[in-house]
Amino acid sequence: MIPSRPLDLGGILGESIRISKRAYWRAAVVFLICCAPGFVVLNLGFDQTIVALQNVGQKLTSVSPETPALLRDYVVSGIDRKGIIRLYQFTYPELFGIIDTVQMKITVKYPDSARAVILSRLDSIADVAYPPSGKSAEEVIISELSGGILISLGGVFLLALGMLAALGGWYDLACRAFEERAMPLGRILGSTLTWSMWMLLAQIAAIILSMFIALGIIVGVASVISPVLGALSFFASIVCMIYAGVRLMFCGVALVSEESGPIAAIKRSLALTQGIFWRVIGISLICGTTIYIISAIIQTPLSMAINGDIRWLLEFGRGNMSISQLLGNLKQTIRDLELVYIISSALTAIFFPAFLATFYYDLRTRKEGPLEYPEPERVESV
Repeated sequence: MIPSRPLDLGGILGESIRISKRAYWRAAVVFLICCAPGFVVLNLGFDQTIVALQNVGQKLTSVSPETPALLRDYVVSGIDRKGIIRLYQFTYPELFGIIDTVQMKITVKYPDSARAVILSRLDSIADVAYPPSGKSAEEVIISELSGGILISLGGVFLLALGMLAALGGWYDLACRAFEERAMPLGRILGSTLTWSMWMLLAQIAAIILSMFIALGIIVGVASVISPVLGALSFFASIVCMIYAGVRLMFCGVALVSEESGPIAAIKRSLALTQGIFWRVIGISLICGTTIYIISAIIQTPLSMAINGDIRWLLEFGRGNMSISQLLGNLKQTIRDLELVYIISSALTAIFFPAFLATFYYDLRTRKEGPLEYPEPERVESV
């Protein structure tokens, strides 16, 4: 549907749902194809890291059977109930009860500098297990894991590129669905992998770099003048980033829809949102909340069906688990969480791009009047 008049809130929501339904399975396929290489390489690196950890654990344990308990005490002694950790202590009370018990035992066993004493004992074990390296236990572990970590970092990089490619494909699908054009999956994938992905990467880099330089200079100069002024400028910079985020909300969809360059698309988003900042915020909050609720309804049964079992953490905390068993359970839990993420992302991928595309065309209609498109495709081709 090409609107002959601007859309109200209900129209934007309704059109977003229509686009989501029309492009639903194609968006899932785009996500899976674009992100598959990153997931494969990431898992290869993770598997290699787990194997290396198991080898290190077995070697250290062969020198001293107390190694698993020392590693547990070292990890638990470093847990601090601040920040995001607080969000989980009510969800997993039994686990945090065990952590409290272990921390109390550590305090009694090592009254002074517990972590330093534990690390010293682990270093002594590492000296025997890996002679004559002279490395600490931490250095030994990092050295053994370096190959897997490098592969994992490569997977993260590929996954980030894949997400950008998928985003470009979602924008393309949403725009085509709104304009009621054909959505040939092969053409969309080819375009996003050869053009959209790199243009979006350049656009994001330009935004981050310009904001970092501008706000960094302002905060730096203000801090030199006065610490109080520096603190105020820091909070002001946060407000500026939120404002810029709202004004630049449509630069990605504009880039793909109009096939423009990164900077031209940024200017386009600024022009479309000029003078309607609060309207954009209001509609985005309402529609974003609605999209979140719909996504949660879809994802919750999946999360319940594929729910990572953390009972092994309880056994590890109680000291009833070897390092090999610990890592095996960790691997399975991460696999479960990854599966939940992949499936839920594929199922809900198109929702927010559909909203952005609808809102983008609404803003264009308000600025430019009824829209016409030169490509009258109407066939649902694959």
